[in-house]
Order: sequence, then structure tokens, then C-alpha cells
Amino acid sequence: EPMPSAVQLASVQTLYRRLDRMDLGKYGLVIIDEAAHHGSKTYVEIVNRVNGAHVIGFTATPRRLGGGSPLGDCFDALVLGPPIRELQALGFLCGTEYMSGKLPDLRGIATTGGDYSEKGLHEKAVPQLVGGVVDHYLSYGGLKGIIFSCGQRHSFYLRDEFERHGKRATVIDSRTP
Repeated sequence: EPMPSAVQLASVQTLYRRLDRMDLGKYGLVIIDEAAHHGSKTYVEIVNRVNGAHVIGFTATPRRLGGGSPLGDCFDALVLGPPIRELQALGFLCGTEYMSGKLPDLRGIATTGGDYSEKGLHEKAVPQLVGGVVDHYLSYGGLKGIIFSCGQRHSFYLRDEFERHGKRATVIDSRTP
């Protein structure tokens, strides 16, 4: 029997908003990224509308922050991928070295879902974090690296500080083509 040619690629939020206009029953396979969120209202409603399709979920974090329903409530089996060290040994991932300067005092910054508030981090910690990151980076002689920020404002602030010290830097975020 020939395979159907219909393919729909969408974020969960977009798909959820369009559920009333879509016939998800025509799909034989639904692939869910960030499957640890499967217990949320949006995921449950989408899966309930697929009418017998095979559902495969992918996640790097099989436990939801703050609990939530176990993956077994939605999926029949758990398949573990190879560990990072094995993927590095096989040449699929590069080796990494993690470095960190002195962390600022984060007491008093609000948290949401286990993460610090971006606004709170930016107001209280960004100046300390940026100065520490640039100085720490320079102490390693300017090796190539990736720096993760606490948000878009923080990433642009970091870029500007690196450039002020004569180091080329760029920001990659959700708006990068």
C-alpha cells in the first residue's frame, strides 16, 4: 500500500490553535518533540485527535519539572539513546570543556517552572555575569566557544562586551535565519 504524502510540521502551539481546521485522523504517524510535556492540555488534545495513528515522542528530559504524568501514560515503550560519551567516541559529537567564572548572588530572583526569571536575572545579575564571562574567556586566551545566555537582552549585552574587548562575537537566537 503506498504511503500517504501528507506531512504537517508545526509547533505544538500552532497545531493546537488550528485543531478545528485540521483532520489529524488522516495521519498515520505523529512525532512529538519535547515529549516530557505530553501531559499538558495542548499535547493531550492533539494526541486525542490523531485517531489511532502511531505516536512517537522524543525528549532529552524525560521528567517534567514539578512532576506531571509519567511518560508511560502516553507511550508504550521507552527507548534510550546512546550516552553522550559514546556519541563522542563514535565521532558524532565533539568533546566539550565547561568553564564558569564566579557566579553572582542569585538570591531573591524569582523563579518560574524551576528557571530564574529572565527579567530578574537581567536586572540583578547580567552586569556581574557579563564582566565575569568576558574576563574568564580572555583568561583562556580567546579560544572558540559557545556561551549560553539567560535571554536575548543578555546575549546582545554579551556580544557588545566581547566586541568592546576586540573579540568577534555573534548572537544566534530564534530570529536567526
